[in-house]
Amino acid sequence: MGVLLPLAALAQAPGGDPPAEELPAPGRLPAGAPTPVGPQAPAVGVTLPDALRVAVLSNLDIAQARAVVAQAQAARQRALVTLLPNATFGSAYNNHQGNIQKTEGNIINMDRDSLFVGGGPTLTFGLADALFAPGIANRVLDAAAAGERRVTNETLLAVADAYFAVLRARRRLARIDEVLDFLTSDQKLDLRANAAGLLPLITAFVREGFARPVDLERTRVEVLRRQEERALALQDLRVAIAELARLLHQDPAVVLWPLEDFRVALPVPGDGWFVQPLPELIAAALNNRPEIAENRALVEA
Repeated sequence: MGVLLPLAALAQAPGGDPPAEELPAPGRLPAGAPTPVGPQAPAVGVTLPDALRVAVLSNLDIAQARAVVAQAQAARQRALVTLLPNATFGSAYNNHQGNIQKTEGNIINMDRDSLFVGGGPTLTFGLADALFAPGIANRVLDAAAAGERRVTNETLLAVADAYFAVLRARRRLARIDEVLDFLTSDQKLDLRANAAGLLPLITAFVREGFARPVDLERTRVEVLRRQEERALALQDLRVAIAELARLLHQDPAVVLWPLEDFRVALPVPGDGWFVQPLPELIAAALNNRPEIAENRALVEA
């Protein structure tokens, strides 16, 4: 479904395209910019509210639940018209030429034709259907509407969880990249006491005779381990993005790139529920959970 166009508009932000392997600053990814997922992968920036809105519009489970509600509405309309009479109109024309057998068995030669035209109202219904079908249809419609809310809640929960999985994978990849930068970078930074990375530093020490070659090999092994860890983290990030695209029914070739700052916790609405006592939470769940309303309506039906 064509939902990527509004997402592309949301992804516009000032700033140039970052290099393919450079971590972009949070919220600075233009549409189509390369990402650590791959230099050639087109990216569309999204936020958690964007993902939830797109899920409501394009998720197949929610669309199927809406179709069930429409089907229940049609069944309700059909049940409400059970008592209405039907008007029947019809005609019959009969023509016969040649031999025909009479009732007593004699064969005669007969030419005849007849025409009948008539019509009128008819009323045919079962008493049980007329009395109970509308009420049953109403309860089934209530169950379908509650089922739609249940599917929507479950889908939005799955989308939010998939979005958080992308943020966690993005954070893990950034952490590994930072470690690799501390290990291999040739740049001198104040964060490293105005020194280069560990591997260039050990290499210089070995060259000057202040360290043994085995120390250099240990550092290289550590770099290889971190590079392997980065490959696994990148794979997890790709899987998480693909799962989010599947839930949103989007093109899996387009990277849905979070625009929130992955270095801090993402605020989630609903903090007021965290301070409510447990009995009030249970009472609210019993009164508002769509699963309970759906099962109750089906039992009444």
